[in-house]
Amino acid sequence: MTKLASKLVLDGNGSYLGMEKGCFVLKDKSGSIQKYPLFEQEIGEVILKSGNSISTGALASFGFWDIDVLVMTS
Repeated sequence: MTKLASKLVLDGNGSYLGMEKGCFVLKDKSGSIQKYPLFEQEIGEVILKSGNSISTGALASFGFWDIDVLVMTS
């Protein structure tokens, strides 16, 4: 089983990344929603910049599934 090397970047302000029914759910401030199924291993790295939020469930899942997380401040 190989992991795809897709990066998920939260670089604007007001985005939220959480978990819902086996998917990472990304909601931006305009209300659009994107879902990334965890078991399809679409995400290889997550880059979080200041001004966004993330759930503890999503952080725990990143650690459990060995997904790299980079946290940046402005």
